[in-house]
Amino acid sequence: MQNEAITLVTIVSALQSGFKTEISRTETEVMAERKSVTYKEFYEAQRNSLNVSMIVKLNVDDYDSAIVMDGNTKYRPTIVIYDDIEYRIVRAYQTSKVKIELTLQEVE
Repeated sequence: MQNEAITLVTIVSALQSGFKTEISRTETEVMAERKSVTYKEFYEAQRNSLNVSMIVKLNVDDYDSAIVMDGNTKYRPTIVIYDDIEYRIVRAYQTSKVKIELTLQEVE
C-alpha cells in the first residue's frame, strides 16, 4: 500500500569550467510504499561498498513524472527525500509494467 509521501529530486547539471554545476533542481512529491532491505540485498550492497538504507516502491507513472527534459537530454531523479532526510538512488528496478523499486542510500 502506497501510504508514504516521498519527494523525487531531479537535478539538471552542466559542465562549466571543467566542473559539474547544478543548473536546476526539480522536486516532485509522490506516494510510495516503504520496504525493508532484505539480508541478501544488504550484504550484496556491502560487498560493493554501498550502505543501503531502504527501498521504496512506487508507480512507474509517478517516477516518470519526475523526469526532466533539457534539450535532447533526459534527467532522471537521483535523490529521494523521506522524513526530511535525503537519500541517493543507487538502483531503480522496474518490477512490473506499473511498479518500480528504488534502492536508497542515506546521504551523509
